[in-house]
Amino acid sequence: MRFKKISCLLLSPLFIFSTSIYAGNTPKDQEIKKLVDQNFKPLLEKYDVPGMAVGVIQNNKKYEMYYGL
Repeated sequence: MRFKKISCLLLSPLFIFSTSIYAGNTPKDQEIKKLVDQNFKPLLEKYDVPGMAVGVIQNNKKYEMYYGL
């Protein structure tokens, strides 16, 4: 049960992030990294997650960000 709760909490910013991308202009590479950092780094610390990989696809361009381990 705890896994489901943590999974939902960690995925929530992903959906918020994805809708914010489509709401405005296409963000640049550094803007995407900044948005992912702002949304996921606090969750990693709050829930003591040892590591995470985040992938974003925007206009057929792939971005990969790794945190922790």
